[in-house]
Amino acid sequence: MNELDGIKIRRKKLKRIRSPMQGRISNLPWNTLDCILCHLPIRDAWKLGSRRSWGKYELVNLVHRVLLAHCGQIDKFKLSTYNSISSSDVDHWISYLTKNDIRRLSLICGFYPEMYELPPCIFSCRQITHLCIDNCLLKPPLEFKGFNCLVSLNLESFSIDTIALERLIRSCPVLERLVLTKITSLPLFKVYGPNLKYLCLDGNFGDIHLENCSLLTDISFQMTLDGLESHQEFEEGSAYRLFQALGCLCRLRRLTFSCVFLKYLAMSKGPEKLHVYKHLKALKLSMNSYDLDEVVVAVSLLSGSSRLQELYISVSFEFYLQLRSIVY
Repeated sequence: MNELDGIKIRRKKLKRIRSPMQGRISNLPWNTLDCILCHLPIRDAWKLGSRRSWGKYELVNLVHRVLLAHCGQIDKFKLSTYNSISSSDVDHWISYLTKNDIRRLSLICGFYPEMYELPPCIFSCRQITHLCIDNCLLKPPLEFKGFNCLVSLNLESFSIDTIALERLIRSCPVLERLVLTKITSLPLFKVYGPNLKYLCLDGNFGDIHLENCSLLTDISFQMTLDGLESHQEFEEGSAYRLFQALGCLCRLRRLTFSCVFLKYLAMSKGPEKLHVYKHLKALKLSMNSYDLDEVVVAVSLLSGSSRLQELYISVSFEFYLQLRSIVY
């Protein structure tokens, strides 16, 4: 199965050591090289085309040509662009990919300071299994019926309505891996994942509810200072209930908590004795050496993890000074 993998568009030119043959190819007129590329397999066409320096128009036209000349399904497509092409060009490529049953799609759209709005057609990819999105605005249409084959969803620096995000995740029945990083605001978030095995949340988030997530084996919560500052007035006991819910996951093997998330747990009202994590095998904590609250939570975790095999603890003092200025 053919795949289009690793298309990266940047203004910065990479220095390469070229052979005499490579130099001849790179000096061919565009029209001549264009005719050659149209008759090559997709992988060879891209390798040949990448040996010369392109103008913006030529490079965009090359991608158009490579896609149009390709016959059959495209298994993988990666695009990384930083203000070097227009959003309309990306729209055109995504439209083509959705018509060819793309399975693995990775988009890093650096249209800074704005986000790239994903076209509605991307939500019609019924065969997609892996989706990685960076700096994009997501607006699932009302008629969106879900990604029935999606196994991995990775969203970074994204923007989407909380209800729409929950509906998106709920509409992925076989989702196993969910990664949400650089979250700007997610005060209340319900995660529904009957097949979910890995969950990572990083950024400004608050009250987390796990629904039907009994297969989770690896969880990472990396709350930022903005997240802690925004959610100091959370519902009493919300973090404790999350703590207890994690203890009920019989397949949970690995936990990763940032020092800010430990502080979040420490601020929650709840019984002093926390749930027993009898199945936990690996624990990774980031702590502040002078914060007694975090130490208490860490000790509670350790005392309830009788089968722990791996323990990673990183300690910071400088970060504690920043945290203290917010909490106290």
